[in-house]
Amino acid sequence: MNAIEAFNKQEENIGHLLRAADVYTQHVIASLKNSSVNNELISKIVNEDELSTLNYSWRFFLSEQEYEKLKEKGQTRKICEEIVLSVYTAIERYLIDKFKEYLAHSLSSQSERVYLAVEKRISYKSLKQIKDNYRDYLDIHLPSFEPEQGGFEESWFQPKTSWEGITLLSDARNEIAHEGTARSFNIFYLIDAYAPLHFATRWVSLFNINFDSMIYDGEKHRFVKEHDDRYEKIKT
Repeated sequence: MNAIEAFNKQEENIGHLLRAADVYTQHVIASLKNSSVNNELISKIVNEDELSTLNYSWRFFLSEQEYEKLKEKGQTRKICEEIVLSVYTAIERYLIDKFKEYLAHSLSSQSERVYLAVEKRISYKSLKQIKDNYRDYLDIHLPSFEPEQGGFEESWFQPKTSWEGITLLSDARNEIAHEGTARSFNIFYLIDAYAPLHFATRWVSLFNINFDSMIYDGEKHRFVKEHDDRYEKIKT
C-alpha cells in the first residue's frame, strides 16, 4: 500500500468515527431538546455513509444555552478530539511515507544499499524534521505549497495558511496525546472535527497529484509553479 492509498484508508476510517459521533450527537441534542430522534436520518448516516448537516454548523440547530450544555457534557468533545488527533496522525504518516517514495525515486539510479544508507540517517520525530527532510533531500518546501482552502467560520480551525493548518493540528495532537485534552483549542462540536478532516483530505490530494506529476513525469502544474515562486523568494 503506497502513501496515498494508506491515507485514503485512514480517511475512510476517520469518516466512520465521524459518523458515529454524528449519531451520538443526534441523540444528545434530542435529549437536550426533549424531542424524538430522527430515525430516518440516523438510518442514512449508518447505512448510506452520509453526514448530517450538524457537521457543518451548530448555530442552525442549537441555541447558545443548548450549545453550552452540550459542551458541559463533554462526551462529544472527547470524540471530536480523537478525530482531530487521528487527522493529524494521517497527515504525518502520509508525509513520511510520501517522502520515502520520492527519495527512493530520486535515488533509483543508485543501489539499494546506497538508498538504505541515506534513509537510515533520516529522522521523522517531529513535524519540523519532516519539513526539513523535504527541503534538504527533495527541494520541496512544504510551507510554500499553498492550495486554496475553504473555511468553516464556526470551527476552531481557522488557519491563515495551509502550513499553519498542519501546525495547528500538530499542536492539538500533542496536547490531546500528552495531556488527555486540547486545552488550548475549542474542540467541542462536530464541525470542530469535520473542518480539519476536510482540510487534510483536500491538501493531501492536491499535494499528491501535483508533486507526483513533477517527480515522476517532470510536469509542473499551477500549484507547484506557485510553490517554486514562493520558495525562491525565501531562498533569496
